[in-house]
Amino acid sequence: MRQVLASLRPGDVMLADALHCNHFLISTLRAAGVDMLFEQNGSRITDFRRGHSLGARDHILRWSKPASRPQWMTHEQHANAPDEIALRECKVRHQVRVITLRGHRRVGKADLSQLRARRWNMELELRNLKTSTGLEVLRCQTYEMNH
Repeated sequence: MRQVLASLRPGDVMLADALHCNHFLISTLRAAGVDMLFEQNGSRITDFRRGHSLGARDHILRWSKPASRPQWMTHEQHANAPDEIALRECKVRHQVRVITLRGHRRVGKADLSQLRARRWNMELELRNLKTSTGLEVLRCQTYEMNH
């Protein structure tokens, strides 16, 4: 994931699954000027009664920085991470989305649903490409050998 971050530019939008929905990645993306749309991580509890309501099951709230530092992060990176980040959470089709797209009034739930659907279609196309070329399972242990 951190290799992909180097290729992102200000104004880009990252679409990713729930495994990437965490304070440190989100704050890194925000600092780089990159917006994001993630599925909510299943271990996080979403309470739509908190924060600033934007409508039914749609709000803006603040996430606090976790006290524990991930192993991949240096002490300096952890210290420089913001103490809080403002995010939008909304429920679309039984799934909670976490969004940093600014201008929440211009980006409705239907727009978020379309973005997510486009991402899913891209995953299906990649799977189809790997299957049709016989590359759905790579058995080598290094990049060079797979290449």
